Amino acid sequence: MSKNKEEKQVAKKKTYSQKSRDQRKATVLTILKRNLGNIKEACEIARVTPQTYYNWLSSDEEFQQKIETMERIKINLAESKLDEHIYNEEDPKVSLDATKFYLDRKGKKYHRRL
Repeated sequence: MSKNKEEKQVAKKKTYSQKSRDQRKATVLTILKRNLGNIKEACEIARVTPQTYYNWLSSDEEFQQKIETMERIKINLAESKLDEHIYNEEDPKVSLDATKFYLDRKGKKYHRRL
């Protein structure tokens, strides 16, 4: 086999490998959106190991940015649900508990009084 032909075959294999990797990354991202970030489940469905996921996270800036965006969305969703509980007029106990939780985590100047 000629050297040029071998190089084309290697390039073709790399292209296929890259497409497969990109498809698996896309699958992981899709599943993470659906299951609110369950990495283990997303990796199982995409047939990659969690270590592969973390390798992608550390070596692929675009993948990392997409994961960070999903995390921000998830935090915003959780905060909006917490706000709903804080302003819950129907159940004062839920409102009080949610308010305490918020202040414990976010209220830097707040100190709980005993």
